[in-house]
Amino acid sequence: MSRQPWVTILIPLGTAVLSWGRVTLATNHLQQPVQPLTGAPLIRSIDLVPVDLAVNKGARDAQGNPVVQFACYVKNTGTAPAGPFVVTGYIDAATPLRYVGPNPMPVLSLAAGAQVAHKFQVAAKEFTAPGGQYTGHPNPHSYTCYADRPNRVAESNETNNKRAQAFTVP
Repeated sequence: MSRQPWVTILIPLGTAVLSWGRVTLATNHLQQPVQPLTGAPLIRSIDLVPVDLAVNKGARDAQGNPVVQFACYVKNTGTAPAGPFVVTGYIDAATPLRYVGPNPMPVLSLAAGAQVAHKFQVAAKEFTAPGGQYTGHPNPHSYTCYADRPNRVAESNETNNKRAQAFTVP
């Protein structure tokens, strides 16, 4: 016995359509099954992923002081909107970076397939000046970005919320 790829809905008159997840089922006015149509994904999921990182060692802050800027681009690769969540950046896996924009923090909402950029920065002298926070740490350094580090958003994959990149400073 072969199985048919549809379900029959018995409605006496007219056309009925039932949508559930990825499959849309329908019958015509003769109560005959109509070939299913594809629709929205069956399981709506959220997956926040840092997809790209950037380090700008030649940046300046609003007062003209040299800074090192760090960018983290987070994408919702899922099929449902996410939010709210926090993006965090760290140097050498321990020191949190100061967030400088440009988007609101925490991220209130991120549509499925959408991407958001967040920037962090630290004064360049922290890497080079005597007594600087990172002066005693040898190159290379690491920049790590986390999307939803405290895991407050239920995601389809909780293991891909981190991305790291090595960088050096003169």
